[in-house]
Amino acid sequence: MEPESEPLPAMPPSEGGDDWEGAGAQKEKAAELKSNGDLSGAVEAYTAALLCQPSALTFAARADCLLKLKRPKAAVADCNAALAVNPDSAKALKIKGKAHRHLGEWAESFAALAKANAVDFDPDIQDTFKFVQAKAKVRKLLRNLLDTA
Repeated sequence: MEPESEPLPAMPPSEGGDDWEGAGAQKEKAAELKSNGDLSGAVEAYTAALLCQPSALTFAARADCLLKLKRPKAAVADCNAALAVNPDSAKALKIKGKAHRHLGEWAESFAALAKANAVDFDPDIQDTFKFVQAKAKVRKLLRNLLDTA
């Protein structure tokens, strides 16, 4: 993927909001925009939802849109925020693994996908998991060879 030039989307304040209704309305809007193919609009609506009430699922949903917009670094940042709220968020782990794959960060991708599978096995990511696993093994072998040379 091309390097990202856009800044990361806004992150909610650490104390978070408590506007559950506002967050719900923005998430509905985001889901509709996403289903209509307007991923940038969906990111904006998910951002508004996060500012109303941060949640792991909303961070993961925004990360999914960001990854589809070819913004893997921003997707990783959102996944990390989701995992800070819920360390066992399978959705955030899967997206994080895919984002690291696009960044060529094989060990990080493997770790995230392995944990995602341990939390909630998903047969749809097995091809990606096997590909990343092979790349991570090759990378580790090369690193070991260079360390012993």
